[in-house]
Order: sequence, then structure tokens, then C-alpha cells
Amino acid sequence: DLPDELGPRHELPERGQPAHRGARPAVARYLEPVVAARPDDVGARTRLAAALAQHEPERAVAQLRDALDRAVDLPSRAQAAVQLAMTSLAVQQAPRAVRVLQDVLDTMDREFPADPGPEATELRTHVEAALLVVGLDEKKTVAATIDRMGRMARPAGRTPAERQKLAMMTVTLAMDGDDAAAAVDLARRVLLVDEATLGGWAVLASSLVLRLADEVEESTAVLDRLVVQSREQASAWTYSLAVGTRATNHVVVGSLAEGEADARTALDIAEQEAWRGNTVVPTIALANVRQQQGDPEAALELLDGIVRPRLEDFAWEYHDYLMARAGATADVGDVDRALSTYRRCGDSLDAAGIANPVLAPWWVHAAVLLADTGRAHEAHGIVEGGAERAARWGTGRGRGLALLARGVVTAGPRGEDMLREAVEVLEGSPARTELILAHHLLGRAMLVSDHAEDAREQLRRAATLAARCGALRAARVARELLVQAGGRMRPPTGSPLDPLTGAERRVVALAAEGARNREIAEALFVTLRTVEVHLTSAFRKLGVTDRAALAGIVDAARVRSA
Repeated sequence: DLPDELGPRHELPERGQPAHRGARPAVARYLEPVVAARPDDVGARTRLAAALAQHEPERAVAQLRDALDRAVDLPSRAQAAVQLAMTSLAVQQAPRAVRVLQDVLDTMDREFPADPGPEATELRTHVEAALLVVGLDEKKTVAATIDRMGRMARPAGRTPAERQKLAMMTVTLAMDGDDAAAAVDLARRVLLVDEATLGGWAVLASSLVLRLADEVEESTAVLDRLVVQSREQASAWTYSLAVGTRATNHVVVGSLAEGEADARTALDIAEQEAWRGNTVVPTIALANVRQQQGDPEAALELLDGIVRPRLEDFAWEYHDYLMARAGATADVGDVDRALSTYRRCGDSLDAAGIANPVLAPWWVHAAVLLADTGRAHEAHGIVEGGAERAARWGTGRGRGLALLARGVVTAGPRGEDMLREAVEVLEGSPARTELILAHHLLGRAMLVSDHAEDAREQLRRAATLAARCGALRAARVARELLVQAGGRMRPPTGSPLDPLTGAERRVVALAAEGARNREIAEALFVTLRTVEVHLTSAFRKLGVTDRAALAGIVDAARVRSA
């Protein structure tokens, strides 16, 4: 039940009858002689471009530019311009598409009557939505796009074009970092109707807003639906984007095995496509997984392998890239370079007009590094700037990060109180990775203030949570400090399977009974890749190298619990 484009190495968790990848190249082969015989047939050219877009986007863009030149009426030109804009994202030509869409909108302003009717209004809204998508892609067009958006009416969200436009307006609210609750309300209005038009960008945009606003579970559910839709449509581009974005969600909540599985699946799909060099999101997610697993060298190698030209021009991926690089650089011991990278991230965000404090919270991690190296006084300015923005955004994660950053640069009991409150706030947010850090920092501060027993409890919590997430580096560091504090790890139940996550336990239980990977995937309704990642993670945590040893540990756990 798999599309041809995926093949046996790319099984998907979703079931159903997918579309065939081979259908689009066949359509392209049929349409090419039609276009050659009827070069002024704009409809044939746009259909040919649609057939080419997933696998040969550069050829698709060339056909669409020809279609624009040959379009004799404004509606045809507008439709071709929208299609060109969305295809341009795959070939990194968004700024050119912005100019085309702006020209179309200016023409509409001149030629449309004051009340153009519902069909023309929907078309204009569609063009505006596409402009917001491509205009927010690169940093140099963000400010002008937001300025133009400020002159647009906010739609009600009753039609597909209105929902697309509303989704991108919601993203600009999130970029500006104003009122997370209001942004979530708008995102949910967009998602009232389940659709994947405009290449799924309305859904992707809304999922991003939900994640930034601490609604990560809801965001992941939205992406799950988009994965199903793109799979059924055999849309490799949208599928890879959706799965890669879902990988980032998993990393945020500390589900590293799931994040690794999704990232590797997205990369496997992209590897077969002409646009594979533009695939950045899953690579960054996988690098974050490697860094948290305690292999920063592998993380840096992944980041070094990114070949996307002009990465620094992009409003979203570049800042995630800098955050991942800075974290891995710090872990290999180059603190000064890591601090420089974090500051570069902050400067780039400011230049792009992005004020959301949790989109790339460089200010928190820079503060921790500065405090660790005895330079806390250098961090107060950036901490207060980030904390003010976090208060404006108003999420639990943002408040928790502000308390963490302030606490780590504030000496004495006051700083310790802030860290204690940071733990309490972050426990109510989905940010598991940052909760681990807060427990660790609070334990360290308590140890300095001679509260050894309380310190041991916080460090034990940090180590336990980190082990469950698969964040082996954080678990190791917390354990080392715990030992220095005179403590030792107490297994929560005494089971040798305690280090495993719930998903890993389910996979391990079936593997210990002799089930093959494919059988496990079918039984648990997950991908084959997910099973492989969970088993690899379980082997690493349990210190075994084969299934026989794994079965022995499972048997021992059963005996102990009997």
C-alpha cells in the first residue's frame, strides 16, 4: 500500500490507498508535445508545470514564467503567479516571486472595480496569501511583506483563500511575539477545515504557531493529518516538509527517538528528489538529536553537510541552524565560538524583524554559557531583553526560560528562587529539554549554597528525565554532579528497563518475543524506521548489542516485577 516514490525503504505509518508517483511524470510526457504544438495555451503550460513541480521544480518555474508572459487576462496571470510563487520556494527564488505577486496585486488595484464580486475577491485573497508565504521566506523581504500585510484586511476564514491568508497573518503575529493566545485562536480558525491547499503551507504555518505557543501536541496532530494528505497525493515535497517539521516538534518535547525517526524519513524521501539540497529542517532536527545524545561531533558533521545556498538569507531555517551549531560547538568545548554563534543568531533575528523569544532562544543559552565561564555580568542586557519579550508572548515556556536565564546570572538565594520557579513553570509546559536544564541548574545552585540533599533531588530528577528522553549527555552530566554531591541514582522501580521510554518498551517487548522489525511496525502501527530507531536507542541505553541479550534483560525485568 505504498506509493512508488517511497519504495520499501520508506514505509509510512499511515494506511490507505495513496496516489501514484508515476502519474505525474506520465502527465508531463503527455503535455510536453501539447505545449510545443500550442505554445500560447496558458492552461496547458500551468498543468505541465504542476506535473513537473514535485520532481523538476526548475523546469516547472521556467514553464510558469512563460505562462505569465503569455497570459492575456488578469485572472490567468494571477493564477499562474500564485503557482509560480509556490513552486519558487523549492528553487530558492522567493524574492523574484514576491515581485511578481506585488505586480499582480498592483494591477488588481488599478483594474478591479470597487466591488469585484466573490470570485475576483477570492482570487485576490489567494494572491495575497501566496505573497505572505513567499514574502516571509527570506529575511530581506520579511519587513516589506509585513508592512504590506498591515494594509490588508484580516479575513474571516470562510473560504480556502481566506484561511491561507489568515494562516500567514497568524505567523506574522507569532514572529512579532505578541499575544500567544490570540495567535492560537487564529491558527485554530484556520484549521477548522481540514485542507492542504497552497502546498500545505496554511497547515504548516498554523502548526508552527501552535508549537511556539506551547500547543505542541495539537501542532503534531495537525502535522499528522498533513502527512496523511501529502502521502495520499504522492506530494514528496509537502510530505518531507511535514515529517521534517514534526521531527522538530518531537525534539522540543524530548521525544528524541521519534524525532530521529521522522528526521531520517524526511531525509530519505528528499534524497530521491531534485530539490534534496534545499532540505534543511530535518537535518537540523537530526543534528539536535545527536547533540543531545552526547555526540556533538556528529551534530556538527551533519550541519557541515548542509549545501543549501544562501542559508543565511532565510528567516526560519537559518536561526534553527545557528542554534544547533552553537549548542554542539559549546559541547565540544569551544565556548567563545558558541557564544559568537548565539550572538549572531540574535543579530540576525533583529535584522529580520523577528521578536518571538522562543523561536530561537539564543539569549537563554548564551546566558548559561556566560554564567558558566564567570561572565554573568555580560549577560544581564540580553537576559532582560529576552525576558521582556517572553512576558509579551505569554507562554509557560517563555516565562520559564526567562526565569531560568535570570536565575543563572543572579547570585545567591534570589537566583536560586528564580531557578526553583523556573522548574515549576517549565513543568507545566511541553519543553522537556529545557526542564532538564532547569533541574540541573537548580541542583547546581543548591549545591553551591550547601543544600546538598535538595541538590541531589534536583540532579536526580534531571538525570532521570534526561534518560527517559534519550538525552544521554544531560543524563551523564547530571549523574556526575550528583555523585560529586554525595548521591547516587536510585532506579525509580528497580526495573532494568527504567531508562527506556514507553515507546521503546513496547518495541523491546515485541522484539524480545522474537518479532521481526516489520512485524513490530505492523503491530504498533508505526514505520519500520521508527522501530529501528527505538531498538538502536534501547540497545544503547541498556548496554547490549543483540536481541538475545535484550531478551535476557526483559526476562529479568519480568522476574523482578513478579
